[in-house]
Amino acid sequence: MINWSFSDRLVGFKIGVGVSYDTDIHKAMDLMVQSAKGVRRVLEDHGPVCQLKNFGDSSVDLELRIWIGDPENGISNVVSAVRLAIWDAFQTHRIEIPFPHRDVHIKSSAGPPKAADGTSILFSCLCDVPTFEMTHGFT
Repeated sequence: MINWSFSDRLVGFKIGVGVSYDTDIHKAMDLMVQSAKGVRRVLEDHGPVCQLKNFGDSSVDLELRIWIGDPENGISNVVSAVRLAIWDAFQTHRIEIPFPHRDVHIKSSAGPPKAADGTSILFSCLCDVPTFEMTHGFT
């Protein structure tokens, strides 16, 4: 949330971060709050507060809310500083920020195509090309 009305100098932000389902969620939330408190421009008397927002497809979704009182000194720079502090804390404590993976299934009722000599075209192509695997879920 950003206070565009400028009725006062306080501006609030929501910073979303997804963590692995293997994570100690309480620890991750505490690290996010401590990371924000370590950024000079984040107001301590208004938070920061971290909430569990959702159980996503690939992550447990957390949201950090922070406030600053000096928007004239820049907005994105303080949000970036908080994100970098969270990144550093998560790296130190081995908390994973997952990314989605997908399975690719190729279905054919006729079977793989054949070359004139009867060998599988798919097999001969795969012998020359590195393979990869996509999975659905998180790592």
